[in-house]
Amino acid sequence: AGDAGLLSRAAAHRFSWAPLTSLDSGSLSVWAGFLALGIGDIVALDFMERVFAARTDRAAQSACYVSGVVVCAVGVVMAIIGMIASVTSAGSGEGTTIIQFVQNGLPASVKMLFVMALLSAGISTIDGAIMASTKALCRNILQTLMPAHIPDSRLLLVSRLMVAPITIAAVFLALVFPVPGELLILAFDVVFAGCVVPLALGIYWKKGTGLAAVLAILIPSLVRLGLYVFYADLGLDPSLKGIDTLIPPVLSLIIFVGVSLYQQDSGVSARKAEPVGAA
Repeated sequence: AGDAGLLSRAAAHRFSWAPLTSLDSGSLSVWAGFLALGIGDIVALDFMERVFAARTDRAAQSACYVSGVVVCAVGVVMAIIGMIASVTSAGSGEGTTIIQFVQNGLPASVKMLFVMALLSAGISTIDGAIMASTKALCRNILQTLMPAHIPDSRLLLVSRLMVAPITIAAVFLALVFPVPGELLILAFDVVFAGCVVPLALGIYWKKGTGLAAVLAILIPSLVRLGLYVFYADLGLDPSLKGIDTLIPPVLSLIIFVGVSLYQQDSGVSARKAEPVGAA
């Protein structure tokens, strides 16, 4: 009864639909974050590697469904914990409710499990990001530019050597900009801005071209980075925060479709206007 009363009090104190429905409460920013983290993660290299590593299409599809349900369940539990912590003295820290609640409101054994889970999730993400970035850089860029120097037989060695500079660059970036949460969201914002449309249309729309894909990746990604740096100088209404996330994907769609159709109508050679999904 006490737990039910605490949960009811937490819901009455914190639960509200306004952040999802009201611009004045930041609904645009919330929905932009949902789209960037949800759809942008589809393009993430570490996620795609896990999908490609599945034995069959059915196994990959089933794993995605199961993991999606688990993520939703964990998210609901964490939201409930945050709501409860916000109305107890154990979670009074501004902006660190969950951490304060774990430190002050949980037994030592549960604290240890929480820290272990947090570390394992972080290490898994770091490992996947480094390995995926290394593989993409070596195979898709370096081997394409220098095929004679990086044959398939040496690709694994070069990939291992590239782990060091990529890791050093990541550590340097973390030291210069010690805001991991903000950088994580920005990373998904960038891939959401420039990679979702070329990937989706490159698979399902046969008129897409390579040049259209490159431009649809580069220009919106640079626009998103520019908005991240200069958004505060634009003087926009605070309720419009999140539009900087939503505009670049639309721009990517316009560029991809426009350039592809222009190349088709202009009679560009088959080699230059070869569909993205072509073998």
